[in-house]
Amino acid sequence: MMKLGIITPFKNESKTLEPFIKSILKQKYRDYRWLLINDGSDDGGEVLAKSLLSGYDNITVVNREWKIGARKTGGNVVDVINEGITMFEDLEYDWDILLKIDADTELIDDNHFDFICEKFRMNDSLGIASGNVYHYSSQGQKIYESKYRWKTQGQAKYYRRECFEAIGGLKPFKGWDGIDDAFARSKGYITQKFYELDVLHKYETQTRSDEGGIFAGVKREVTGYRNRAYPFYFYMVKALKLIPKKPFILRATYFLLYSFYANIFISHKLSKEEVKMIRRHIRNQIKDQFDYID
Repeated sequence: MMKLGIITPFKNESKTLEPFIKSILKQKYRDYRWLLINDGSDDGGEVLAKSLLSGYDNITVVNREWKIGARKTGGNVVDVINEGITMFEDLEYDWDILLKIDADTELIDDNHFDFICEKFRMNDSLGIASGNVYHYSSQGQKIYESKYRWKTQGQAKYYRRECFEAIGGLKPFKGWDGIDDAFARSKGYITQKFYELDVLHKYETQTRSDEGGIFAGVKREVTGYRNRAYPFYFYMVKALKLIPKKPFILRATYFLLYSFYANIFISHKLSKEEVKMIRRHIRNQIKDQFDYID
């Protein structure tokens, strides 16, 4: 049986913690060590988590040292993951698969861990995996957040240890979720979303990204694109997709204008070789030249 290491960063998510925790505890697969890392909550989330998880020797709720102004979009979660990996080392827990899972999600199936771990066990080429993430619209409609099979989703993402180490871990900045798929594919690994497994995301990703206002949300999204060194036509396509989204036209227009600014004045954070990996990944995506496992 493969050993699963689980890391959950959480901050002020007491409203979603209980159903999330219960969805993990109902899993039939038991060979895991779980770290819930409190990243500065002030809503009682740490107390709630500890009360729900008392008596479990394989689960630990940890308070992360947090300083005002220390959080950085995208990179902060990677810092938490890296700290969790260090904690596993201190605990002498030798994980085979790493799962980063957010506290505003819910695993629908009780065989989620079994299914994914078996896929890793049977297929050495599988490097990164996820289930199929969805949310409910304000009208109660079930909406899946990504249609691409190669694109694993950061809300609940699994890494084979060898793959994680081969790609050099995760990039500590906005855009890490996407760069990892491209790098893994460039190293010969398969990245795959499994449509058989549903993962409920309690909030639409776009809604969460707009915290601080629409313009701040657009800036964060453009920064993620820029950090990945995406070619400019990607920004154009994204702007067109934003036209139907509220506030109509305004978001798309600001996205495009800020994209021009970012591509001129903001440097991306990848090396020349890493940019080549990203561009190769994009070409393969357009040509639909990706391999998958059964």
